[in-house]
Amino acid sequence: MKKCRWLVIVLLPFASGCSLFPAKKINVEIRFVAQTTLEDVEQKPYIDPVTHDTLFVFNRVEISNYDIKSAQAIIYRKYPALVLELTEQGALKWSQLTRVNRRQRLVILFNKKFIGAPIITRQVLTGKILIEGNFTQTQTKKWAKGINRALAAD
Repeated sequence: MKKCRWLVIVLLPFASGCSLFPAKKINVEIRFVAQTTLEDVEQKPYIDPVTHDTLFVFNRVEISNYDIKSAQAIIYRKYPALVLELTEQGALKWSQLTRVNRRQRLVILFNKKFIGAPIITRQVLTGKILIEGNFTQTQTKKWAKGINRALAAD
């Protein structure tokens, strides 16, 4: 009796930059921080892991995926960062928000997960949001892919 042998080769696209599992869609929300609990504030506060501040966040979303044109992982001042390029309408909204709300604190959320809580120091006219912090290059690339994937689906 003759035995048959089969050789099955599975090519996995890891090295090529492709992925069998596409990046998870990421919904971006940028909101203002309230000083205390108010009616229009989420019931569950966020804790800033850097400052350990308890942050009560307004329900109103100021910047969302609808205001974003694209996301890109970059190296900024030798550290991984994420740039959100805004739509024309998003850029106008961001410019007005940063002009009127200097010294106000924002919260950046990705899929309701806390990313950072910067303070507005000046008006931003470029139509871009730079998100920098203690991130890895892998994180920022994953975020950019997930945001861009969510934008393509909208």
